[in-house]
Amino acid sequence: TEYSNYLARQRVNRNKKLSDLIRNTLSERGQNQSWLAEQLGVSSQAVSLYVQGKSKPRGERLNKLLSVLNLNYKNKPNSLDELVEE
Repeated sequence: TEYSNYLARQRVNRNKKLSDLIRNTLSERGQNQSWLAEQLGVSSQAVSLYVQGKSKPRGERLNKLLSVLNLNYKNKPNSLDELVEE
């Protein structure tokens, strides 16, 4: 349905924000996806999915991602729309 398509587009946009944030932050810091995977305790494939926007971390994994990348967030740590770089 049209509403389902709308929701899918919104999900992709939020995932894209996170994927861009991860990609840009890693690049700025001279780190790679393998390093991030090791820091988070997840597989390289999981980080690859985050960077591609096909998946996103939630809850504690999102908090750990923000911490590892030295990013700050406003109000809700589970809201990607609230992410801001320090």
